[in-house]
Amino acid sequence: MGRGLLALIQECSHVPSSSCNLLPRLQILLPSHARPLVGHSRVWVRVECHPLKSPNLHSHNPALPQPQQGLASAGFLHRVQRTLPKDARSFRAHVCTRHATPGGVPGPRHSAHARRRSPSNHFRGCKEDPGLSPALQRRFLLATMWFFARDPIRDFPFEAASPPEPPLPQPGGAWQLHRGRRKTTGEPVSLFVHEVKPSSEEQTQLAKTAFKFLKTLRHPNILSYIDGLETEKSLHVVTEPVTPLPAYLESRRDGKGLSEPEISWGLHQIAKALSFLVNDCHLIHNNVCMGVVYVDRAGEWKLGGLDYMCPAQGDVTVPRKGVPELEKYNPPELSDSTKNIGEKWSADMWRFGCLIWEVFNGPLPRSSSLRSLNKIPKSLVPHYCELVGANPKVRPSPAKFLQNCSRTGSFMDNKFVETNLFLEEIQIKEPAERQKFFQELSDNLDNFPEDFCCHKVLPQLLMAFEFGNAGAIILTPLFKVGKFLNSQEYQQKIIPVIVKMFSSPDRAMRIRLLQQMEHFIQYLE
Repeated sequence: MGRGLLALIQECSHVPSSSCNLLPRLQILLPSHARPLVGHSRVWVRVECHPLKSPNLHSHNPALPQPQQGLASAGFLHRVQRTLPKDARSFRAHVCTRHATPGGVPGPRHSAHARRRSPSNHFRGCKEDPGLSPALQRRFLLATMWFFARDPIRDFPFEAASPPEPPLPQPGGAWQLHRGRRKTTGEPVSLFVHEVKPSSEEQTQLAKTAFKFLKTLRHPNILSYIDGLETEKSLHVVTEPVTPLPAYLESRRDGKGLSEPEISWGLHQIAKALSFLVNDCHLIHNNVCMGVVYVDRAGEWKLGGLDYMCPAQGDVTVPRKGVPELEKYNPPELSDSTKNIGEKWSADMWRFGCLIWEVFNGPLPRSSSLRSLNKIPKSLVPHYCELVGANPKVRPSPAKFLQNCSRTGSFMDNKFVETNLFLEEIQIKEPAERQKFFQELSDNLDNFPEDFCCHKVLPQLLMAFEFGNAGAIILTPLFKVGKFLNSQEYQQKIIPVIVKMFSSPDRAMRIRLLQQMEHFIQYLE
């Protein structure tokens, strides 16, 4: 495309090849109100298809007469104008009004002159048309070439954060994870990058599959997509800021480590994500392991690694991995054709059992290690054994697994999971239920992780005050969470609530604030 445009420039405007040096200064060449058009690809395609036509200048005005039979298509500019966004149409109007061809349809300024002109004059090329100056031709065609020659990554609104850190390779080797940020605001994000190489076409196809599914699937327990960019050299996917689960577990081992309630809620979230995929989307994840689970700022677990996703229905060929580090997660029935295939969720639930083993025992060295329970809690052992059973027919579905683990005395029967489930449905709860929940929440916060309190409980408390008329009942848990905030965060998030409460006509609320003034007096200015 670029070579053809360069030839077009040389033919119409006698611009030498060295004029590519003018590309960075192209916006200076264009009039200020013409610059929005530079990035509109559809216009350039149309212009290239009609490089030598001199279109009718007044076709955009329906009040003017239509062109005579045999003239160049007056609808050409009409079609171009319809493809433009409103803020880009000024460029088309600029070209038409300032560089009118005498052979056009009669208009207010040269209608009499146009009647005396031969219709054949309408077909004159750009080079011979006195109305289209060489300078304008050069600007217009250089703009076209600049559009195709520019680097799209430079215009991408996200970039790797500085100072740069070594990227984290992801399972399978297709992606590398960078810590990123939004260029305009500095908002933190995660940046997944795949470099396109001639020797890795198969990995590139897998990366494009992951890009497609991550962009289209929306679920609270699946990695949240923000933006993406696909070029000839690379793929970029921007998500919420997350940490791979292996790195997160390693960082927590320096302190108390991850508690069983936290792990139980994390496994609950991944099981819900798998249930959504297999039941609602009719998809098989086909790549469940610890390396494709990510943790956000609140400690929530998110499922990623959608490279090997495939339909759960019909006679579909499962994508071949060809990566030794991922083969150990495959269920035995995939390597033994004599065994039953099982239900559509059977293979993913086997891999989910591998994830459970890795969370408690570290990276899985080989499939045979699944027989050793090691550190898996006793309350989870029966359900784990169902997942890694040799018979795929008896493996429970994700929904059934959650139901079994949530029974009284089971692994997921704890206050942390109960609190999270209530917070997810708090908007549909009755006012009396919400009041009781906030009263009990204050006692439970002492046993909850700090990140969970700051990034999940606090937003719900603020929302309950703003829209739920929770009143003074949220003060005690609000001040408990406030202990985890620094001075700036306290000023931004909690002080505005306190100021609103002091202005409330509710006398009991103001008395409660005065009684607990020691919690916030140092933050008042």
